[in-house]
Amino acid sequence: GVTFPECEPLWTKVPKLLGLLDDRKMSKSLGNHLPMPTMCDADQLWAKLKPAITDPARVTKKDPGNPDVCNIFTLHKFFSDEATQAEMRAGCTTAAIGCIDCKKRLFAGLAADLGRIQARAAALRANPGQVDEILSAGAARARVMARDTMATVRARLGLGAPLA
Repeated sequence: GVTFPECEPLWTKVPKLLGLLDDRKMSKSLGNHLPMPTMCDADQLWAKLKPAITDPARVTKKDPGNPDVCNIFTLHKFFSDEATQAEMRAGCTTAAIGCIDCKKRLFAGLAADLGRIQARAAALRANPGQVDEILSAGAARARVMARDTMATVRARLGLGAPLA
């Protein structure tokens, strides 16, 4: 058997997130990013999302759009469920909704995720002992895996048992 199989790529529906204010990669240093959930509140998140670029062909709300060229819709593919994505696609392509409406729906989902993440972070900060327990348990599992892997490597290389 193969001891170390070659890694296969993991493709996601959204392999690359573009910046909110440009077509470059999303980056904190470029100032075109969504902030980390534990580092912002809902108002700061909306302030980042509101000016984000959308389909350049949608000059007015009455212009139908193309969600496939809109970065806000790309974010919906990452953060929203399929029903919301379908609703946003239909609303955009028929000009039934404007870009700000689409951003508001994205924001609602992001804000809900933000609240869950912030609640979990607060709970962990309130109980640092639990964090230590989680890290300890993970380290113990990793040691077992590493020991098994190294035993396999030594056996395959004919090195025998490890020294004590």
